[in-house]
Amino acid sequence: HTCQKDEKAIECNLCQSSILCYQLACELLERLAPKEESRLVEPTDSLEDSLLSSRPEFIIGPEGEEEENPSSKHGENPGNRTEPVERAAVKNDTERKFCYQQLPVTLRLIYTIFQEMAKFEEPDILFNMLNCLKILCLHGECLYLARKDHPQFLAYIQDHMLIASLWRVVKSEFSQLSSLAVPLLLHALSLPHGADIFWTIINGNFNSKDWKMRFEAVEKVAVICRFLDIHSVTK
Repeated sequence: HTCQKDEKAIECNLCQSSILCYQLACELLERLAPKEESRLVEPTDSLEDSLLSSRPEFIIGPEGEEEENPSSKHGENPGNRTEPVERAAVKNDTERKFCYQQLPVTLRLIYTIFQEMAKFEEPDILFNMLNCLKILCLHGECLYLARKDHPQFLAYIQDHMLIASLWRVVKSEFSQLSSLAVPLLLHALSLPHGADIFWTIINGNFNSKDWKMRFEAVEKVAVICRFLDIHSVTK
């Protein structure tokens, strides 16, 4: 949805109704969900101790460059060694069908929010949507629990909605959106296939022929680094 020419969001009935709807939904979810947010790892005593272990390096090649034997290069992304197998596994999982009516109401709400998120650009609407997703995913752990109960749904939403939608709203001009999107993105990376799907998006953006897309990718990564919770990524 885009407001009509010369019409501000505050004057648009659909925008105002959407803002109010998701704001009320957020307040209701806050009353129902646990107060404490789930954490990926326990906080470490010191940053120095957590950085002692070595980290694998990865290299993004120049645009259009292909290597005959990438596994022989030092410092490659270890995930690329089994890239064909991993991509096939991700594709098979994400193509499995699920029944929307058989999903619990929390997963149906997450699915609906992501569907509606693609239709709006208004920051106030997206902010309330992300707040709802934060409560559902980080406080209620709905996607984490879906790993065993509804793996087909989780695989589908990871590949088609979750990571791509969060990557889209990460912008330097809307820091309030990024502050909510980055923790959700980290949570998505901890779920099955999340890291592989995110790597595919980043690799495609950084090696795009469109310089604007490459520039936006650098900006997005900088914004993600700004809002990273260091305790969540040091282990």
